[in-house]
Amino acid sequence: MHLKKLSFIWACLATLAWASETPSPFFPGETSSYEVSFLGISMADAQVMVGATMQHEKQRVWPVILVGKTRPLQPYQINDRLVSYWNPETKISTGLDLFIDENKKRRRDKITFNRQQNTAFVVRQNEGESAKSATYDIGPETVDLAAASLLLRHQPLEVGKTFEIPVFTGKKTFMLKANVTEKQRIQTRLGEKEAFLILARPEFDGNLAAKRDIRLFLSADGRHVPLLIEADLVLGRLVAEIVRYEPGKAPR
Repeated sequence: MHLKKLSFIWACLATLAWASETPSPFFPGETSSYEVSFLGISMADAQVMVGATMQHEKQRVWPVILVGKTRPLQPYQINDRLVSYWNPETKISTGLDLFIDENKKRRRDKITFNRQQNTAFVVRQNEGESAKSATYDIGPETVDLAAASLLLRHQPLEVGKTFEIPVFTGKKTFMLKANVTEKQRIQTRLGEKEAFLILARPEFDGNLAAKRDIRLFLSADGRHVPLLIEADLVLGRLVAEIVRYEPGKAPR
């Protein structure tokens, strides 16, 4: 299992109403750290960081970086990194880079969105092999996995609302539906927090298929920070729990 699919748990929830007029819930410098456990055993650490403003595909973007690394002595070693290029003005991503390093096997995937032609250009290269590329047709509202959660964080969440978005995985597009089911107080490593519970069902196959809805808890304040993610997969129960949070600052 590599980070591209595991990152789905907090990165594939979104909404059609992404052009929200609400202020941005995150800014460059924001850092969220998570402890990831599988079958009740703490196995990995993950961080989500919003980088400084940069240029990507001739647009000003914030690189949103997701890093996942297994703990020492784990039988299957993972050290992966995903970067989604988020345009804070259009509230949509311009592309994604994925760097996979698992058990001495390395691969890089690159996705570039062409919003004028409604296509996604994908380049995939295993270490030591020639790169392979393909172009896929997408809808104008399609986003990558990481950008999906950023879209959701922008929304005025309310109990009873349902959101849906087409998500491009690098090979196919699927329609994700997410339901805001309740607001409750939960205990976290950062103390007791009020949070919205959102349920969603992914469309991954095989061992990564979800046996029931994934449970995502977003903080009920204006930042909508992912606090806790619970997923019951065919392989077993996977949980990501926030352990540290640092807010960012609006660029001058």
